[in-house]
Amino acid sequence: MLDLHERLHGVIAILNASTRELEMTDDASTGFVAAVPEYVAKAVLELLKHTETTKSTLDLGCGNGCFALLAAAAGFPSYGIDINPRLVKSAQQNYELAVAKGYIAPATPCVFIVGDMIPPAYSAHYDAYRKLYSLQEHTMPIGPVVEDAYGRLPVRLETVEIIYCWSWPTQSRFLYNLLCDATLPSAIFVLPSYEHYIRLELPHEASQNTLILSPLAVVESIFIGRRAA
Repeated sequence: MLDLHERLHGVIAILNASTRELEMTDDASTGFVAAVPEYVAKAVLELLKHTETTKSTLDLGCGNGCFALLAAAAGFPSYGIDINPRLVKSAQQNYELAVAKGYIAPATPCVFIVGDMIPPAYSAHYDAYRKLYSLQEHTMPIGPVVEDAYGRLPVRLETVEIIYCWSWPTQSRFLYNLLCDATLPSAIFVLPSYEHYIRLELPHEASQNTLILSPLAVVESIFIGRRAA
């Protein structure tokens, strides 16, 4: 089997090609903003210093699969959820190519599903929040969460050990508070721009960030941390 750095570099190449394809054919309906896979790979390497690959990862708003695929290449069971079917299809294609090229072991779980990352119990509150900030309504439609999409995954917010989420800036306060409320006390969070977003003051902001984290590392603005003691 290829060594870890070869696997990560291979997945990075797949992701960069996928992003170029999405950008060339994008009709602005995806709301997709690509993460930088080279930075995310560095975060995965840092994550390996603080936890075991027996821990499962969950990518909220997975796009074309950047974090989940790189985590799977490192050996973490990885799962992703995104509301946009086109992006999930891209993530699945990238996964299949990575397995075929030997960058991800076939035995390592890596599953992507189409669904809302917001659990139904938080739906009404989130609808009100989205309306308040008019958040990208064409890509994140206003309306109740009908299905609990997590029922189609072997992990849930309440059980997963490692959570990656790169939210829109105006989503961040809501999502961080949701994660504080709905996740394991021992969970590790991998959050691009966390330190910036928690300082971002928004007009009419009704809630304060309750997800107070202690850093394990900060890699290229990607914050890795656990709840503060």
